[in-house]
Amino acid sequence: MHGIRPERSRAAAGRTDWWWCSLNWLGLDSPAVALAWTWAAGRSIGQELPGRIALGFFLFVWRIYLADRLIDVARCPDWTAVPERLRFGRRHAVWFRLALGLSLAGTAVLAWVLPGEIMRRVLLAAPGVLLYFALFVAPIAGRPKLPGKEFAIGVFCTIPVWVAFGWHDQFLEILPPYALLISLNCLVIASRERELDGKIDPGAASAWWRALHRDLPVAGTGLILVSLILAGVHPASAVFLAGVALGALAMVILHLRGARLSAGRVRALADLWLLLPGCGVASWLG
Repeated sequence: MHGIRPERSRAAAGRTDWWWCSLNWLGLDSPAVALAWTWAAGRSIGQELPGRIALGFFLFVWRIYLADRLIDVARCPDWTAVPERLRFGRRHAVWFRLALGLSLAGTAVLAWVLPGEIMRRVLLAAPGVLLYFALFVAPIAGRPKLPGKEFAIGVFCTIPVWVAFGWHDQFLEILPPYALLISLNCLVIASRERELDGKIDPGAASAWWRALHRDLPVAGTGLILVSLILAGVHPASAVFLAGVALGALAMVILHLRGARLSAGRVRALADLWLLLPGCGVASWLG
């Protein structure tokens, strides 16, 4: 009996981790977060995000994360200690490739029905995606990854807002705090995964930001205060900026309590707690 219980315990833990982390393992949480906040940004300037454009953006961002996962699996130097999302990607690499192909096909079909102006902005943004992969994911000619991927992701997540709605002066008020919120999300995850990153991702923030774990509460609190101050100064953007402050507060709390959770659960919760304020802001402004 005592010999069976540990196995049952591990099996149960595996099922629990699946339910907790399935969206992250499938790469669906990040596209959902990007779409929610793009939707919220549009409503903050009084514009709606049409369904076909929303689907196109979801597939576009999902394709990036699928490719990122497949590259990480292919380049993983040490399988003795890796996050479960990479093991999942390795076990189901065929399905990931199929999903990547389907997302490409879906995006190609949608390209025929998207407005020409949006397609022109997509084409302008495309080199930035290639540059992101070349510098931070799979450097050319065996060069090491550049540090700062977490901040690059923050900037990258503002691109769908511009592509969907064009440029508006109000974006100067909301996009920089939003980019920092996305970066804070990535840094919280990097802090919790610092031991794993030390073996498989030397370009992660924990490698170059030595005091990351200690500094994150201060950085998060600073983002909360800045967002609230900007909300007071710019009433038209107050709801969006309050959502950013709420998201930053959630990241700080998760960071402070994350030691009690597995790295996989912290990653899953970090994206979930970022998704909810984005949906809340969009709904409030609707």
